[in-house]
Amino acid sequence: MLTTRVWDEIAYGPLQLPLSSSEVKGRVEDILTFLDIGHLRDRSPHRLSGGEQKKVALASVLVLNPQVLIFDEPTNGLDPRTQSWLVNVLLKLNKQGRTLVIATHNLELAHTLCPRSLLLSEQHQILFDGPSDQILNDYDMLREANLIDDFSHTHHNQTHTHRYTHQ
Repeated sequence: MLTTRVWDEIAYGPLQLPLSSSEVKGRVEDILTFLDIGHLRDRSPHRLSGGEQKKVALASVLVLNPQVLIFDEPTNGLDPRTQSWLVNVLLKLNKQGRTLVIATHNLELAHTLCPRSLLLSEQHQILFDGPSDQILNDYDMLREANLIDDFSHTHHNQTHTHRYTHQ
């Protein structure tokens, strides 16, 4: 975070482009509305929660109107409400025709957002490249990629095994 006000933080990138001040203002206002974060406009970026900081960081990128967006574990560290907000934003961006590349261990997120998945082994080799629905039901391959594991525990002298997945 480079500035003392969220509005200025979001405007920083467009101000580096050959845009008029009215174009910059329009872009910033549009992205504040699109992301429903207008209430943050006059706050200090340094006094925001982690989730709010991620929203402002996303706004700072989206205001530049990229057609391809790359996310690394985008829901990591977000509370459930902010995770839902982010998923809805990503779905809207995808409907706008933007390309989303998402690296995640969250199988539910991959199922919701990604029609196509590439699954990497722990040695960074491609194990699968195809429809997400197909890989999300291949438990052996998901186990090989360390995305699920069988978790065993004992209750009242009886052992139970459950599938553990990253969330």
